[in-house]
Amino acid sequence: VGLGTADIMTLVELFMPHNSIFSWILFYYVIPMIFSFFVAFYTAKLINDPLVEISVICVVSLMSFKHLSYDYIALLPALAVAFRESEPLEKVTIISGVLYFWYGLKIMDLFNIFQKSSSHYFKYTIIFNFFVLGVILLALFFSFRKTKNFG
Repeated sequence: VGLGTADIMTLVELFMPHNSIFSWILFYYVIPMIFSFFVAFYTAKLINDPLVEISVICVVSLMSFKHLSYDYIALLPALAVAFRESEPLEKVTIISGVLYFWYGLKIMDLFNIFQKSSSHYFKYTIIFNFFVLGVILLALFFSFRKTKNFG
């Protein structure tokens, strides 16, 4: 698989030198797995809403491991949570993030912004995409906290 669009593995591949195989394996494989397991464990212990749980797991998967643009269909459960959400800030945040990944990346592709070989903005786009997924993840946790007395 080539470079992803918003994940830890791609960030490591772009920004970390290949000096040591140990550090490469640690940051490329171990850190994403630990992050995924930690969030999954935390989610299973603290959230009792199955839709929020699957939404969080899908977002964490997209953040941790390489995914291409068509894999963002995994944001569908988060979109369902957003439509059910009553708080406007979380609702708008999640819906905007999902629409960005579903349509914004396609528009950027039309203008060759996201093409690796033709744009110096590529690395910054990966960082921004990762940040957007993180914001969606936080909005999911905040939406649950407000509606279920979380925390």
